[in-house]
Amino acid sequence: MVGWGSKITGYESKPGYIKRNLELQRAGICLPANCCSLCCPGNKNRTYIWIEESALEQNTPCCSEDMVSKVYFDKSPFKPRCCGICKPGFATENDLNYCCFCVQCVCFYNMCTKPCFGGMVVVTPCPNDSCGYLLCTRCQAFQIFNSPLLLCIEDSESAKRGLNDAIDKFTQKGGRIQVSQPRPQRMNDQAGQQGPQRVYQQPMQTQQVTITMQQQQQVPGGYR
Repeated sequence: MVGWGSKITGYESKPGYIKRNLELQRAGICLPANCCSLCCPGNKNRTYIWIEESALEQNTPCCSEDMVSKVYFDKSPFKPRCCGICKPGFATENDLNYCCFCVQCVCFYNMCTKPCFGGMVVVTPCPNDSCGYLLCTRCQAFQIFNSPLLLCIEDSESAKRGLNDAIDKFTQKGGRIQVSQPRPQRMNDQAGQQGPQRVYQQPMQTQQVTITMQQQQQVPGGYR
């Protein structure tokens, strides 16, 4: 039955249960859970990043408030671009720190930036296996087209692989993992009842039995 949330339910391989493909660990001194560890020591246990079968969900609590975000793979920045032809790519600090296009200098990032902000993942407008991917990651003039996605993570390469695998599976199956099972037939509001009432009822087969006056007379103690 089409209704509120039915499209999202259709993304789940087992409707009603969220399948988690990968859980990422956080890192970095500037992560809010680390900065506020003295006043809010429980925030570290509430911080998470989950790559699910149909979405990316994360919580980065700050002080006494949770900051939860969830983006499904059929929406930006994950949905294919250029009229659905070009899927997005993902890059880490290992892909973005190059000098003169061919000299990798990620060692400076690891030494100066990573202790504070951990690893990072950005979304590129070109897929990982295209020539445009090299321009968007190694040429600083084209890096302005990249969009930050994940910050303060411990293993950015695992996040990159996990996102690519999850979106590939999501796309191969048409963006719908499995259509949810049909629900029981919904009966309309019964006439004469006060207030809207919805009754879910499975179809039932009934059989009507008619007893005639002659049959009742044949039954001992029946109507005479």
